[in-house]
Amino acid sequence: MVVVGVALLAGSGIAASGTGASTQRVTTSDVVDGRFVRAVVLDGGVLTVRPAPASMRTPANRVALSRQIWATSQVRGYRQQVLGFGVVTITTHVASVATVTGVPAWVGFAMNQSVVSCPNEPVGGPAPPLNGGEAAVVVGESGGSPAVVYIARSLRCSQVQPSRLVNATEEISLAWAAAGPRRVNQVSGVTQLAIDVAPPPCQPLSASHLTWHVEAATGRSVTIAVDGLATQDTLQWQACPVTLPLRRWVSIGRAAPTITIRHAPIGAVRLVTRRST
Repeated sequence: MVVVGVALLAGSGIAASGTGASTQRVTTSDVVDGRFVRAVVLDGGVLTVRPAPASMRTPANRVALSRQIWATSQVRGYRQQVLGFGVVTITTHVASVATVTGVPAWVGFAMNQSVVSCPNEPVGGPAPPLNGGEAAVVVGESGGSPAVVYIARSLRCSQVQPSRLVNATEEISLAWAAAGPRRVNQVSGVTQLAIDVAPPPCQPLSASHLTWHVEAATGRSVTIAVDGLATQDTLQWQACPVTLPLRRWVSIGRAAPTITIRHAPIGAVRLVTRRST
């Protein structure tokens, strides 16, 4: 289906398909039997989801992929709108993010539900304007790749927030710091080290979402890594409370008390393309 007229929402721009110029947000009626039946456009065509050809069967992995899509870290706190199968093109390109051009994929649309507190807002006054805030999680077929998130531009507190294209749900190596001297378990003889992990901005950490492990060990050194899921980007209008670091004792084996402790490299470790809730 060709989108002849495109009318944008202020800020983001989910457009109606067809020949009319009326504006609409994506609705459940855009998906029938798990398939997009009308074209959906974000930001004037930066992201377009078109109906898949009739000859293309709907994949049978909807349940598994829907769990993955709604568990994506970038849309935590968003309201689920609709999920369907279609053909996706994203015209913008970002280094280290897969190019999406005519990719058959499952797409989940969601709406940002964050509370906005604007500077100089009068106490008890009307809610500040909030336009846009849509996000699309795209998981390609087959094999769940590419897996990307496109967050449309929006207008908040009279400021235009730019669109973003990121990999869906990255696992990252977090910074940690030793929290005191090492100790040796007198029963097992295993050397242990207490380490603190600082939460990323605006995202308290849960120990259940982290992996603490010795990444490499030699006779002279031990490398410790703490991996966790990447959190939603910190946005400039958010006021984040101070959160305390997590502390945990990590066993480094029957190492000599003087062995060198090394920090694993910080940053992206791997993409997670299969994740359950």
